[in-house]
Amino acid sequence: MLSHLYSLLVLAIAIFTSLLGSQVLVKNPYHRPGRAFFLTMLLISARCVFHFGMLNSPDEGTALVWGKAAMAAGVLLSGSLCYLASYLPYSRYEAWPVKNARVFWVAVAALAIFFGLAADGIKTIDFGYGLDYSTAVMAGYVVSLVMSTGASAISLTARQGSRDSSFRSSILLMAAAPLIPFVSMIFLMALGLDPLFAPGLLISALIYAFLVLKHRVLNIGASTRPAKLRSTENGDSILVEGRTLRPAYELFLTDIKEGRPGMVVCRRHPDRIREEMGLNDLPMLWLSSQPGPDRVDPTSLNILQHSITVFVEKASPAVILLEGVEYLISQNSLDKVLRMLYSIRDTVTVSGSKLIMPMDPEVLHQRELALMEKEFTLERAEA
Repeated sequence: MLSHLYSLLVLAIAIFTSLLGSQVLVKNPYHRPGRAFFLTMLLISARCVFHFGMLNSPDEGTALVWGKAAMAAGVLLSGSLCYLASYLPYSRYEAWPVKNARVFWVAVAALAIFFGLAADGIKTIDFGYGLDYSTAVMAGYVVSLVMSTGASAISLTARQGSRDSSFRSSILLMAAAPLIPFVSMIFLMALGLDPLFAPGLLISALIYAFLVLKHRVLNIGASTRPAKLRSTENGDSILVEGRTLRPAYELFLTDIKEGRPGMVVCRRHPDRIREEMGLNDLPMLWLSSQPGPDRVDPTSLNILQHSITVFVEKASPAVILLEGVEYLISQNSLDKVLRMLYSIRDTVTVSGSKLIMPMDPEVLHQRELALMEKEFTLERAEA
């Protein structure tokens, strides 16, 4: 009787996570964090399906095949958790799995294949067949645990970058979720029971559902159609939402070609921007904590505001491209950055100049994004 109930639990987790991931993907199929979440839920579902097949196999040979697949899916799942955590606000695009996605997934896939093939033993447990805890199997679990710990560590970096108390509380749950299946296995072993993976996996899945659907820690919004940027007017302060910086720079270049004086405040190195955009003679300020000419520390908002204001007053009607608003918020606070932007906006409006601010909406927490969209003219370059 217990074996049937446990098998049904495993199957229920597979169905629940596949439906949860599909719901998020359908809501916005173009949203990268949403796709990462769907992949994670799909791998949890696959892990459970393979586990179900192993439990209910007719013989040890068949059970070993299912067990190998379950081990491989488990390693892939741990890698997916790292990838998903890298899309949290404040850690997004900075974590290695996202910045080097191709290399990361090749390495994770290679580990999954290796440990899947290395699984070499089956034993009978109270609920059916299970993997024998040989050296190879334990090594696979250790690798999965290391990657799951990495996912938790990435989540905690997002918590450190935010001053939103609600978000910080949610991230503690997000950081705990990857480790719960392993903690539950250790707890069951300490009680002298079979170290089952499914109970902890169910708790983790429920945590992800709670955080993503209720607290929206990944900012998964509804899909929208790409919009063409309108022509801007003198005095405008425009927030250009999109995944890339190019639409905002194209808007900026349009004004430069019309003869307006321009200035770029950038997060990337100025030489890279000059090379990419052909802005060789344009004044630029680099947001960098390293001292040097034409650099501004991102925490020195007064100096940044003064530099922009002086340029606008001397060269009006000018056009300013302010790149890295998300970075400024992470280094200061939303309130401080907004106060600076309000002052710059007033200067821009009075002088008939323009302020263009590219921003990736996936990087900010929902409350911060809503405030930014409320205060400035919004243009969506892409979904």
